[in-house]
Amino acid sequence: MSRNPLTVRPATPTEEVAKMMDGARIRHLLVCNNKERLLGIISDRDFQYRGGATAGALMTP
Repeated sequence: MSRNPLTVRPATPTEEVAKMMDGARIRHLLVCNNKERLLGIISDRDFQYRGGATAGALMTP
């Protein structure tokens, strides 16, 4: 487990999310609001099964 996990906001474009995950070589990314409250999680499989233009549309709540 990471002490400082990478997070994105719900409005983050999925292209940016994919680049972050690929660059960090991770399979999961946390989606948080501006108060750092966890809203959901994105996995590499969400790109295959969900789709969407933003992290908020792609995440699993």
